[in-house]
Amino acid sequence: MPEGVVVFVKVKLSEFLTPIAEYGTELFYQDFLELNNLTAPFLLFDVKNRKVEKVITFHNDSKKQTTGELRKILEICQIPLIEVGSIAELYTLTLFENKED
Repeated sequence: MPEGVVVFVKVKLSEFLTPIAEYGTELFYQDFLELNNLTAPFLLFDVKNRKVEKVITFHNDSKKQTTGELRKILEICQIPLIEVGSIAELYTLTLFENKED
């Protein structure tokens, strides 16, 4: 894990993402509710750049709709979504490329 990247567990997307609609409008409120209804199982956050780097979720057939909604929002925000089958699978993933100078 690169320096300055922290992992948050079970966080609402509304804690890290804000709607682009004007604050106080009905559209802002609707977008906020949509963000607030989605939880990221694992969220990798770069504290230096103050941005979400990746979201990790579990492949779960019973929650396909929620995963689809999460994917749609993350694609709009250009945030990669990684689906894994188990926690053990996380140990084999390369989440960040090593850049050696």
